Amino acid sequence: MKRDRVILLYGSYARGDADDVSDVDVLVIGPVKPIDSEIAELLPASYRGVLHTSHYTWEEFAAMSKYGSLFLHHIATESKTIRYEGDAHRRLWDLLSDLPPYRLAKRDLSAFRVTVNDVHAGLGVGLPPCFELAVLGGVARHASVLGCYVMGRPTYGRKSIARAADLLHLSEVHKDLELAHRFRLYEEGQCDAPSEVSLSAVNRTVDILSIFLDRLEEVIYANAA
Repeated sequence: MKRDRVILLYGSYARGDADDVSDVDVLVIGPVKPIDSEIAELLPASYRGVLHTSHYTWEEFAAMSKYGSLFLHHIATESKTIRYEGDAHRRLWDLLSDLPPYRLAKRDLSAFRVTVNDVHAGLGVGLPPCFELAVLGGVARHASVLGCYVMGRPTYGRKSIARAADLLHLSEVHKDLELAHRFRLYEEGQCDAPSEVSLSAVNRTVDILSIFLDRLEEVIYANAA
């Protein structure tokens, strides 16, 4: 049992839609996280993105499975195996094969609103507009993934923003939200700054994202009824 470990690839490289700003997402489940150089040796040389490794113990992974973690739904849908060790294959798919629906959508929605309200309240305190737009971009991405899931069209990559906007009948705003997410990628060192940004652009994104969350709230509560 102590040797049970699985290393999985997920995200854009697992889906096959990686581009020049994609990182290489790897999940490790087991008692010990391998060092990045060990993981890199298991990956094709063509994977040029920055390596991003998530690590959970089996106990943590099992706790996430009990509430139908959205991340675990992502893993169950799109991950590819890099390596199994010990009895990891059975343990992993025992947990993933019977995932309950995700149960924390309302909590997530509240957190998204708090973040958007914090950005709006903090616009006058001198933080760089590009930083504020990056924060909003993170909310846009996570809210879009949640929206696609609750509307029965799971989409976990950057395309989730356009998909969710379309499903919420807000297709005209997806480019604004995608631009905000591009600033999030910039803050994480994955691309160059997309453009200069003003406070008015941040205010516009706050307004757009607030409408987006209003529509998402309607869907979440309708599904819960």
